[in-house]
Amino acid sequence: MSTHQASSGQSLSKKKETHLRCERQRREAINNGYGELKELLPKSLSSQGCKTTNASILFRSFDYIGQLQEKISSQDEELDKLKANYAALEMISNQYENLSKESSAHVVESRDQKMLVKLLEMSFDSFKKDVDTEDYTKLTQTLITWVEKMDYKVGLSVEPIFEPPNTEALLKECAWLQESKVPHVFKELEFVIREICKKLNISSKLNTKFLNSITEEKVAKSCFGINQSEKHMLVSKSGADQLKATVFLLGENVCQVEISFKHSKYPSGVFRSTAMPNVQWKLQQLQDTGNYCVKIHQTLVKALESITKLEQDKSWDLASADFVMSAITQLTDLFKRAKNAMILPRKKTLAELENFQPTKFFNPPLPPDYLISVYISASKVICATYQTQSKVSIPPLPIQNSLNISQAECIVPQFMDVLYVLNVASGQLNHLEMSMKTVVCQLNKYVK
Repeated sequence: MSTHQASSGQSLSKKKETHLRCERQRREAINNGYGELKELLPKSLSSQGCKTTNASILFRSFDYIGQLQEKISSQDEELDKLKANYAALEMISNQYENLSKESSAHVVESRDQKMLVKLLEMSFDSFKKDVDTEDYTKLTQTLITWVEKMDYKVGLSVEPIFEPPNTEALLKECAWLQESKVPHVFKELEFVIREICKKLNISSKLNTKFLNSITEEKVAKSCFGINQSEKHMLVSKSGADQLKATVFLLGENVCQVEISFKHSKYPSGVFRSTAMPNVQWKLQQLQDTGNYCVKIHQTLVKALESITKLEQDKSWDLASADFVMSAITQLTDLFKRAKNAMILPRKKTLAELENFQPTKFFNPPLPPDYLISVYISASKVICATYQTQSKVSIPPLPIQNSLNISQAECIVPQFMDVLYVLNVASGQLNHLEMSMKTVVCQLNKYVK
């Protein structure tokens, strides 16, 4: 019996030792893991003056992961921008190459080119005759003599009488350029502007007279869908939680705004409110961009009506070129205004914000010392709060007021698409303008 008890006691002690050893190894592995995790954290996240615990390491790791995710997100957005710019530049490069290839056969050799060719030919003939290239010494001696004897004005005696350019060839080139480029570019621009208006949810404002001529192929290529209400989460650029906002957009209209910001006079130190205004809350920049796009479409439709007649009658001449240049000038100005309307922020003054009706619909109401503004800057929608504070001053000095501004922002892919397409369309129009201007200027100089 005693032997059995002794053996059972030894078995229990061995199990206990094994359990303790396994527990010790487990704790060592956990501590080693926390140590490695701590080494991975940057020194900027170290809690100076506080005891380093496993819980603090986990909290700091969570914050660090959040920072890395934000960094990855911002880098992805930057990469998308670079890809968009690359695609635009590649498109522009291809257009330049195609334009160069197509117009190379129509280039008229100028008098300066003829003189240069003649001068080089005569110079090369005299070089072969007067310069000895057998060895370096003879080459240097004869080369210096040849340069001193060289008559650099020989080209001026080739054609002393000025010959104007071949106007018939210029007229043919002008007609070819208009026939091959103008209808195609204007139809492409009309299609692109219609897609932008669809993205801005203002298709109903367009002239439907021309839309019946759109082919099914172009409709299938449509890259923008009919706009729906979109939710955008706005966060502070600095990463702090001073201001957060959620904005619901439908085209140029703000449907709903939810905000939260730090305020010491409210429970938990954070003020939260939601606005669903019963009055129109429009983003003026989007409204202006849409109006300019509608004007661009109207101008294109009107120009295409005349271009279609010219295309049917094959009456491409100097008068039609002047008409095309006038339309291009007008469209270039409208494209510039449409882009600037989105790129340049339009902020309301404090007095305008104080009387702005949509912000009166926040529930609960905004604190009396706070004003809120929502506006656009290029591809971003920005929500800003303005807090006025009075500083106590010693009489008879007047009371001084300070203004604290907090901003939250978000990149809107829809705005990036609109700006990108506007840039590409504007670039295509500029290329056509440069091609036309070269020929039209010469014709206006020598034909009229």
